[in-house]
Amino acid sequence: MKKITILSLATLFLLSLGIAQKHPSSSIPLTIIPANVTLVFPNASLSYNVRTGKIHEEIVGKSITTPAKWGIFRCKKYLFHIHHDYMGRHFWKVNTGRKIFFTADGNYRIAGGAPYTPPADDVKVIVAGNPLSPARFKLVFKKAILKIDTRARKVTKTILYDTNLTTPEEWKVCVGKTIVDIQNISWATNQFLRIDFRKNKILFVKKGVMCGRIISSFRLRNVILYTH
Repeated sequence: MKKITILSLATLFLLSLGIAQKHPSSSIPLTIIPANVTLVFPNASLSYNVRTGKIHEEIVGKSITTPAKWGIFRCKKYLFHIHHDYMGRHFWKVNTGRKIFFTADGNYRIAGGAPYTPPADDVKVIVAGNPLSPARFKLVFKKAILKIDTRARKVTKTILYDTNLTTPEEWKVCVGKTIVDIQNISWATNQFLRIDFRKNKILFVKKGVMCGRIISSFRLRNVILYTH
């Protein structure tokens, strides 16, 4: 009986090995969240209504900074100085008559300012009405950059042309197992950006919970993602 028992056990053991080899256990590969993430958004814009004085910037299809942080000085009917609170003594200049964009240093509230840079080829000036005395104009930038430190859970930079428009305190960051959600403090509480590393896509969530369920969203297909 002892020999039969040992033989039976050995047979069962060998059969179990065979079954294991034919049916290997499936395992889901772990997604490693990178320490640093950079998002590049195409066609960011800044719009200004000359008649109402309203200014509006869009990087992710929404503003990331409040209008109060922007200042506009009209030197001439066709020449405008644009300043953001975080620019210091640097500012942008827009000539709507020639439809050109360039930069300068100095006090944006006075005429002049030096040194001037050559007109920027990667900023398009779109004018509504008479270019020499426009009703509105819009600046379209080739790209805007958003940098995230996932370990510190901070958005470290949001660069539009040559200016960082926000501070880390103006963002919320939630890091999950396979996702990173980021939200500007000026957005509605149920709206945010989601970077899904497992599915390799970036979403703008119109309604959902950070690091939780998404109810309504759309995919941002033209955004470039860099990790390092």
